[in-house]
Amino acid sequence: MHELARSLRRTGAPVPVPWRGLSSLVVPLTGQQMVAIAAEGVGKSVFAMNWALKIPDPVLYITLDTSLTDQAIRVAAYHTGDTIQEVMRGHDDVQSWADKWEPILEEVHSRTRFFDHEFQAKLIDELVESETEYWGIPPLMTVVDNLGNLVEEESAQDYQKVLNHLHTAAKRHQTFMLALHHLRRKPAANKKDREDEIDDPGIASVHSDDILYAGGRNANFVLGLSKPEPNRMRVNVLKNRMGIASAAGKVSTHLNFDGARMRLDDVSDTEAYRRVIGRGEAA
Repeated sequence: MHELARSLRRTGAPVPVPWRGLSSLVVPLTGQQMVAIAAEGVGKSVFAMNWALKIPDPVLYITLDTSLTDQAIRVAAYHTGDTIQEVMRGHDDVQSWADKWEPILEEVHSRTRFFDHEFQAKLIDELVESETEYWGIPPLMTVVDNLGNLVEEESAQDYQKVLNHLHTAAKRHQTFMLALHHLRRKPAANKKDREDEIDDPGIASVHSDDILYAGGRNANFVLGLSKPEPNRMRVNVLKNRMGIASAAGKVSTHLNFDGARMRLDDVSDTEAYRRVIGRGEAA
């Protein structure tokens, strides 16, 4: 019991979850790892960007498949409430357009720093270390967007190798590692089970059995993101080492999704849309 008691002093710092529904389900700490999995186009990057910008502490955002310019446009829309189309208006005169939006972006009160360089997974540890030197403290959260840009080949072994590197960096630097992952669905045993996915794979709720390259062995949390409606994001808690979860997607919450303005917000309680489904399974 003495060792257990002493271990409490090594517990990581809480990482704020900016949505009420999700914060009631997961309690992430620095030194831990979360994998958020979704089909292309669902809004993984919007999910991560909103989380990062709502945190007052330093955040490292490694954007491997989106340029800094595209991220700047997204942040401008998020910050001003303008649509992406409105932010892009006047882009034909790049110099004047940049002169307009640069000072607006400078006003954003966030300590999130974006990097879009090409990386190998093992070098991310060094980047987190350099950010720690820059801020004087480790980034509270490190976002890797996304895992597919770090693997050498599409295999479960390669994904696990990358996640092992990220897990080590999270533990060493006491940063909360949020890794985004494109959903590769396993072949359906019964095609009827996937009929709703033919037109838009992002509509179907994500279950653990769907994931071909889960890579979540060392993760403390695995989330499955889907968009059952254009303005709703469903977040399934598929794995949660310190709370309830359901591999079958029976523990979930919903968020308002405004893709035009790059915003994810709590669903109004009066809509009775935010909910936890079932009691879940033991972690």
